Amino acid sequence: MEYRYLGRTGLKVSVIGLGNWINSNDPKEKENLIKCVKVAYDAGVNFFDTAEIYGKNFAHLGFGEAERQMGEALRALGVPREHYVLSTKLIRNSTEYKPNRFGLSRKHLIEGIKTSLKNLGHDHVDVLFAHRPDYGTPME
Repeated sequence: MEYRYLGRTGLKVSVIGLGNWINSNDPKEKENLIKCVKVAYDAGVNFFDTAEIYGKNFAHLGFGEAERQMGEALRALGVPREHYVLSTKLIRNSTEYKPNRFGLSRKHLIEGIKTSLKNLGHDHVDVLFAHRPDYGTPME
């Protein structure tokens, strides 16, 4: 596997990463994700990505199903946490509109990452992405 620096972060990530947007809406797909994560990791993939908004089609579960599945799949690897790079993305964590549950405000970033870490079952992520621009909140 070839590895490259992720921007100016100093992190080296595999040129191929594994995300779980497509298969994250159904909790029954969790076993497939666990298998995919293992195959990818064994092939040298060290970059795994998800998002707070993935897995939203099961309204009774709420947002975060993808993060729950990814966290479980990574824990099932049984490898030290420092062996992989984990990222998630924030922009929205509710299907109903609430002013501070959408966007990239400081409030949403703090509350969103706390929720994401709980969903993932991890104590940190290596990269936190803005999933989309929030024109109401300057990037700086």
